[in-house]
Amino acid sequence: MERGPRRWSEAMPAVAALVLAALAQASLPASGAPAGAAPAGSGGTPQAVIPSAWPAPTASERRWWIPLPSEPSLSPDTDLSPDPRQWRLELVIGRIVAVDCNLHQFSGRIRTETVPPMERTIHRVELGPMISTRMACPDQAMQRRFISLQGRPHVLPYDASRPVVVYAPRDALVRWRIWRPERFLQLARPF
Repeated sequence: MERGPRRWSEAMPAVAALVLAALAQASLPASGAPAGAAPAGSGGTPQAVIPSAWPAPTASERRWWIPLPSEPSLSPDTDLSPDPRQWRLELVIGRIVAVDCNLHQFSGRIRTETVPPMERTIHRVELGPMISTRMACPDQAMQRRFISLQGRPHVLPYDASRPVVVYAPRDALVRWRIWRPERFLQLARPF
């Protein structure tokens, strides 16, 4: 790997991505569920998943199922859209590892595939090595934290009629959260 001074304009996108990932990680607890999430199956009946209807995972993979409720419990915030057609589902994939005070992320990607014969959609995760900033940590303390995949969020349309199936490495965790837009659109001003 080439070392030496880098131009700030070259380093800025990588620094911004690490900062955004750190902020996203801070909002997710070490358990599998997003902060404030209702238990799976609450607020509606989730879809039934028949394991034989999906391809078997390889020896190095684990198959995950995300049960999207047809009638999720909504927050009392009336400014958010109650229309599920406007909602989005974000997949957050990562591992719980011991890390220092630096910002960390895993390299890798999420590929969406269609599986014949019933044209089912699956999401296959490839996790690479962990990357981090290289700041000096004053206390050198290590903490176990959930570290997610780098890059843009993997966002899907919210569709409670189809289960979301993810194939990820055996040691990875699959987390998710629902994004709801504000009910009203803001008007941009021309200049």
